[in-house]
Amino acid sequence: MAALSCPSCGATHEPRNPGITVIVCDNCDTTLYVEEDVLKAGRKAVVSEPKSGMAIGKNGRIGDQKVDIVGRAKFQHDEGSWDEWYVEFPGGDGGWLVEDGRSYTLERQLDTLPEGASPHLSLGDILTVDGVDYEVRETGLATCVGAQGQLPRHIEPLEVYMYADCSEVNGTGRLMFEFSENGDGEAFLGHAIAPEDLHIEGVEPPPVMGGREADTIRCAQCASPVTIKPQRDPVETVSCGSCDAVLQLTDTDNKVIGNRGNTPDFVLEIGDSGELQGAIWEVVGRLRYYEDGYYTDEFLLFSDDDNGYLWLEYDDRHFVATRKAASGPSLEEVFSTRRKGKVKCGDKTYKMRGGGVSVLVYVDGALPWAAHIGHKQEYVELINPPHLFVIEGGGGEVEHFEGEWMPSKQVLTAFGRADRFERPTETHFLEPNGCAAWVPFGLIAILFFMVNICICLIPSSSVELTRVTVPSTQFGEVLYSEPFTVPQGANILELKVGSDIQDGAAYAEIQLIPIDTPDETVVVTGAEVYHYQGYEDGEYWVEKDREAGGSFRAPEAGVYKMAVLTEGDNTSTRANVQTRLYHSPGLFRYKCCVGSFALIFGMFILFMWRSNESARYED
Repeated sequence: MAALSCPSCGATHEPRNPGITVIVCDNCDTTLYVEEDVLKAGRKAVVSEPKSGMAIGKNGRIGDQKVDIVGRAKFQHDEGSWDEWYVEFPGGDGGWLVEDGRSYTLERQLDTLPEGASPHLSLGDILTVDGVDYEVRETGLATCVGAQGQLPRHIEPLEVYMYADCSEVNGTGRLMFEFSENGDGEAFLGHAIAPEDLHIEGVEPPPVMGGREADTIRCAQCASPVTIKPQRDPVETVSCGSCDAVLQLTDTDNKVIGNRGNTPDFVLEIGDSGELQGAIWEVVGRLRYYEDGYYTDEFLLFSDDDNGYLWLEYDDRHFVATRKAASGPSLEEVFSTRRKGKVKCGDKTYKMRGGGVSVLVYVDGALPWAAHIGHKQEYVELINPPHLFVIEGGGGEVEHFEGEWMPSKQVLTAFGRADRFERPTETHFLEPNGCAAWVPFGLIAILFFMVNICICLIPSSSVELTRVTVPSTQFGEVLYSEPFTVPQGANILELKVGSDIQDGAAYAEIQLIPIDTPDETVVVTGAEVYHYQGYEDGEYWVEKDREAGGSFRAPEAGVYKMAVLTEGDNTSTRANVQTRLYHSPGLFRYKCCVGSFALIFGMFILFMWRSNESARYED
């Protein structure tokens, strides 16, 4: 394309392709608009150089694609800023590399706005592009600080834009909207770029602890020096160790955004380091939140092994370690479920426990976001013990975190603070269920009960050892059975007494006498049979039990005789009484007792396990 002259300083510029509509003069910083092969001057756009080292004219690779950086637009909002780098691929196609902190997203501009897109988008709204659902996770107002190089879109320095940042529901895609003051909007669709996939000439990788010298600034309140160790993302909030100031950092200066007050008694100190989850972490920030009379401490950890950040929440003497989640469900999906409805998050299924609103009341250390004292944070907790999924919202932004419960003694020992360990007084809602290990035993006990009942329902084959029939004429005499053998291993003997007695009662008492030692009596037991009938007040009544008996422990194996003494009352009809002795393999009631104990044990275990599980969801 033909070279065009800057109307402000006369410098010549040659648009790289027909799609270029904005050129920022690199000689006088004036924003120039390409209109009918001429340049029209707009506002001057002076932007500071980014700390990452990204710059116009550099080239490199994004994944396996070669790129040239040809333009830049910078936006500033209350919580920070981001840069949009216009890049060209071989063949002339272009895209946008969005740099937010040290996180990168590669996007392409859509030709038209998706259905439902407007400057009035709210958190949680769902928009669909190419059949994929995206949820609005962040909204706000941002000012275009300025631009550099050449851009294929209209940019107006100092103009305020409404933006909406959307994330793919349960995915990693990104959708971005920017609306100007007159309502015109643009949409960008893309995906996150992993740090290892970004290779731009002269652009340093995300810094690590100790990877370079720390920066030192002067506190805006007391002018004391404040040292800032490098982290993966630029530090935006830092506390002054000489006064109570909480400072928010900008590209060129810092300002006081609050006073932290008296330092609480934290279990971890800034600078403590320890090994968790296979990595070495350093405590770089501390926060305290207040909610309904309770305080929760949160520690920000940073690792120098490309592990990024880890949040440690300390509540009721329990720790929960969380990280930012790459994807998650939409708010609509979460809140459409009932209290105990299931929600899919990644490869896990969670149940909603509850939510609330907490207020930030203290902060110190260095944080890669703007942390304002008094900031209110809404949250929803989804649990799959010991795993946690949290959706947090506040300040026009929604973030997803996934975490896991960790034993407090293990954490404090890892950071050399074992002396600060206090045994928890309550079970945490993410703590492994103490009854879970017993559940298999409970199920086995219930299974044992069911098998026992089935066995009891099978008729037992009792073996008759001996019998004695006592005629009515021999009541009061001792009669003896023929010798019989009690087998080896016999546990239970059973006595059965029967008679056709009428209007009377008879009692049969037996003794077992060893043949070898007839002077000894091993077992004495008995049973009564009876029958009574009559009329009372004109009504006939009867009371009878003509079959009686009982069981007793078997004596030692050997040969015995059974001695029977039968007695009856004076009204007895003197019917014969038959006494029989059996060897039974077992008694139904004994099996029922054992089985019932197993059932009670199993049900108790399951009840305790279920009670603990239900208690997790009480808020």
